[in-house]
Amino acid sequence: DKHHAEKIMCGCTNIIFRNLAHRKHHIQVYHKKEKLGCDKCYFLCSTDAELAEHVQEKHVKKELEEKAKPSVICDICGQEMKSKNPAILKDHKARVHDPVLVQCTQCPGKYTAAGLKQHMRRCHSEGVCNICGIKVKQLIRHMNVMHGSVESSKYKCEYCTKVFHYKHQLKTHTMNVHLKERPYKCRYGCDMAYNDSSNRNAHERRRHGQRFTSAVLNKVAEE
Repeated sequence: DKHHAEKIMCGCTNIIFRNLAHRKHHIQVYHKKEKLGCDKCYFLCSTDAELAEHVQEKHVKKELEEKAKPSVICDICGQEMKSKNPAILKDHKARVHDPVLVQCTQCPGKYTAAGLKQHMRRCHSEGVCNICGIKVKQLIRHMNVMHGSVESSKYKCEYCTKVFHYKHQLKTHTMNVHLKERPYKCRYGCDMAYNDSSNRNAHERRRHGQRFTSAVLNKVAEE
């Protein structure tokens, strides 16, 4: 996604745009000024009413829905997971924190048993594409990225023509390519916020001494 985004230079400000939507938004909002632009994404419209409706539907409601979702925090790494499924924490620990690592038979990497299955699917599913005929090392990824269609893919990007087979792929694409939101706020309460949990966790370690965990929460509550 963001690695394949077209880089187009803006002659007056030397900006490197992530994609055409970003470029169009910038030119309209800062140069032509023929349309109104959302300051949270690359949406463009003609009236204040349209912009207000967009912000309410696409940003305010989504933020409220995201906050309302039940969540669980891993007591090992501090990652927060939004899900109604109580098994998500168990799955996360099996995939990420299992102390027993298994050697991949096709590369030097070592993974947890659950992580190895995911790694094999993503990195070693070599095969010949039955659409374009080329041989690729990551056939599943190739099919999803190069030949994903509106008909065969469940999740469609509302800002561009890309489609995805999995919800987390769409969420990552939208956050990295289109939105300027930073939903992962520091859980210690400072003003810093990030567009992914790993950067937020790194900030917490660097600024506050450790990643936020349930143990930290309990300690604060006791004080």
